[in-house]
Amino acid sequence: MAIRAGIAGGLFGLAVGVAAAWLFMSRRPAPPRPPRTQAAAEAPAATAPQIVLGAVTARLGEDERESLRALIRRELQATVARAEAQPGASENNAAVPNEMRDRLPSGARSAYDEATATVDESIRSRTWTEKDRQRLRQQMADLPAEARQAVLTPLILAVNAGDVHFEGRGPLF
Repeated sequence: MAIRAGIAGGLFGLAVGVAAAWLFMSRRPAPPRPPRTQAAAEAPAATAPQIVLGAVTARLGEDERESLRALIRRELQATVARAEAQPGASENNAAVPNEMRDRLPSGARSAYDEATATVDESIRSRTWTEKDRQRLRQQMADLPAEARQAVLTPLILAVNAGDVHFEGRGPLF
């Protein structure tokens, strides 16, 4: 769900920026260029071009606002549809850790369970400490790379979303 929200938020910002630029630029005709003559090419410029510093505000009419709203709505609907159509983006994500656990040899299952419990507890407490890092390193020592990735992915997503705060120094894990 957090991934969909992140994708939707990013595309919303992109759509707003593109639409605002398009609407602003479509309202301003390009300035006419004077014909370039030999005398004009040889003569020094009489005045320097004027540079405008400051904010430029686009003023949109009601029809343009509605057009922008419709564009944003379409982009958001398309983003959600793409996210739902991706394999693994639905409820099947909940089954992935169990499938991973079932594929592990019996000796590695307890280490996988302990590592997953460590990550889950940290996500619930919204903190990740150096002590958690050391414990997780020991728990994941005998896990294959695919299992380590399955354990770490929820933690990475939570930290990147700002849901978990790292209270320590150095690498996250």
